[in-house]
Formats: sequence, structure tokens, C-alpha cells
Amino acid sequence: MNQKRQETLNANRLYLCAPVNALVEGIYEQKIPFTKIKQHGDFGLGTFDNLDGEMVMLDGQIYQINAEGQVRQVDDGALTPFACVTFFNPMSHDEVSAELSYADFQDWLPGLHLHFLSADRQQGGHLLECQPTKVRLGLQMISSLELALPMSLDYLTWDFCRDTKADLSKAEK
Repeated sequence: MNQKRQETLNANRLYLCAPVNALVEGIYEQKIPFTKIKQHGDFGLGTFDNLDGEMVMLDGQIYQINAEGQVRQVDDGALTPFACVTFFNPMSHDEVSAELSYADFQDWLPGLHLHFLSADRQQGGHLLECQPTKVRLGLQMISSLELALPMSLDYLTWDFCRDTKADLSKAEK
């Protein structure tokens, strides 16, 4: 199937290559290539096998962000246990051109878990504090979710019984 047809089929769909609870539970290797992930989106977040950094996909390019916030572009052959992607097609844009405190910024974007990638693609990671002076936000309504279930022996035989909410909260801080 060609890329344009795939994008049309996946319009306004969020694709997860595995349930996040598998990652939170400790299944850090699924060997899912980004060539497969890119069939479902050009924009998203995730990680790499063995939790080897954060993954940010922007405009179809895959970036790996290490614990120090350094960024490098990776090829489509890299592997992931978890990625969440969509074909980004915002229906509207909002812009604020005023200095915002971090609290005001969070009020403007309530409930979101934010990541960033610098304009020069050299720094990135979790957005824990900022004082932006100009923000442009693209809004896309997602109407469909596609969840792929891993077929690895680890996943198929795992006992999913942990308190994943507490684990996820701890991992994200």
C-alpha cells in the first residue's frame, strides 16, 4: 500500500504499537522496527528497546533523546517496545505571543504531559519547567485508536498485576 493511501486510512487515528502497561510492567524489548511504526504516523512519542532514550517523531524523522537531553537522529531500522504516533494534521492553530509563567503555561495546556525538541534538534526531553514568550499550538482531534498487541513470548506469558499508575507516575518524574 502506498504512503498516501496509508495516511488517508490513518487520518485522525492514534496508533500504539503495544499497550503502555507492557512497558510499565518491565517488557522493554519488543523488536518493533520504526519502518512499521512510520506506516501509522509521522508524529509521536515513544522509547527504544531496552529503554535506550526517549523517542520523538517529528515530520516523519525519528530522534533519540538521551538522559542528558542530547538528541540524535536515528534510522528507520531502530527498534521500539512502545510508540504512540499519528499522521499530524492539525485542524486549527493557536498562538500566544506573551511571556507565560510555567503555571500559566500549564493552565493554557491542562493535563498534558509535554516533551520538547529544540529548533536546532540538539536538545530535548520532558518539559518540566519553561517560561515561553511565543507558543504555537496545533490542535488535531483524534477519533480512533488502534492498539497492536505484541506477539512476543514475554508479553503473552506476562502476569500483569502491578500498580501501573504508581509505576508510571514514578517513571515520568
